[in-house]
Amino acid sequence: MKRPGAAGIKCEMCIVGDDCALPKDKGITGRRGIAGTLFVHKCAGATAARGAGLEEVTANARGAAEGVASMGVALSTCTLPGAVPNVRLDGDQVEMGLGIHGEPGAQQCRWRPCDELVEEALKTILDPIK
Repeated sequence: MKRPGAAGIKCEMCIVGDDCALPKDKGITGRRGIAGTLFVHKCAGATAARGAGLEEVTANARGAAEGVASMGVALSTCTLPGAVPNVRLDGDQVEMGLGIHGEPGAQQCRWRPCDELVEEALKTILDPIK
C-alpha cells in the first residue's frame, strides 16, 4: 500500500478475517484470512472486470469479507518446503482451526467421522458470539 500510494497510485485495502476459530478481538491481529479470501478476490475481480471504479470494487470486496466465515480442519500438519516436518498430530488426532501456513489450530481432538467434524466446525462458524 505504501509504494503505490507514494507513486501516486490510488489504492485501498480490504482485510479478510474469516477464520472463526479465532475470536474477533484477538489481540492486535484479530482473525486471519483463510479460505474466505478466495471469494473476496473473486467478488473484487468480477466487479473490476465489469469496469467499476476503485470505490465500488473496494465496497464489494469489503461486503464479501463481512459475509464470509470459515474454519480449517486437518488430518495432518502442513510441511512447508525446506522445513522439518511437524509431528504435533499423531494418527488419531485432527486439528481444528488451523492456519493456511502451518500455524497450529485452535484445538486438537480425536479423529471422528466427517459428518461429526463438519457439525462441530459449523457450530463454531455459525455461533453469533464468535
